[in-house]
Amino acid sequence: MNDSKIYGAGTISGGTFREVSIAGSGKITGKLTAETLVISGAGKAMDNLDVKTMKVSGTFSAKNIKTQEIKVSGVLKVAENLSSAKAHVSGSLIVKKEANVDDFYLKSSNSEIQALHGDKVTIKRELAFFFNTKHNQIEEIEATTIDIEYVKGKRVSGDYVTIGQGCIIETVEYHSKITVHKEAKIDNIVKLS
Repeated sequence: MNDSKIYGAGTISGGTFREVSIAGSGKITGKLTAETLVISGAGKAMDNLDVKTMKVSGTFSAKNIKTQEIKVSGVLKVAENLSSAKAHVSGSLIVKKEANVDDFYLKSSNSEIQALHGDKVTIKRELAFFFNTKHNQIEEIEATTIDIEYVKGKRVSGDYVTIGQGCIIETVEYHSKITVHKEAKIDNIVKLS
């Protein structure tokens, strides 16, 4: 398999590659399959991505992303769905539909996800300047183990659930154990059998 690299500005039409890297500004116009995708700067994928490992430093947007592992330092916007075994995001993540990630770690204060499903979900607040109290807007979280702070949403459901400082949740469902910070706001807590 070939590699494809953009330095400065350029376009990749899609296809199957071993490694794709964009340093600067790049656009992927067709469906892309690759072992590795590395973005340093700004990039946009107009179609679906299917990559084994993905690293974003800067800003990147795509229609759908399917990957084994993704690391983001900056901003990642997904118009539809994100699917990954492992995701580590520091910055901002926007997923308009569904994120299915087995091991999910997010450090952010301005992310938006419609539905987040996984095995282990950890969400921590990124340190904000001037005591900014922004929340991560995540409508629904379902996972086995959940540990979140500064999340605003409608429903959180899991076996072991920790609702941390700054959370505003309408309904929290749990099977085995729940821990709630004194400054969290929850309308309903439901013990599932």
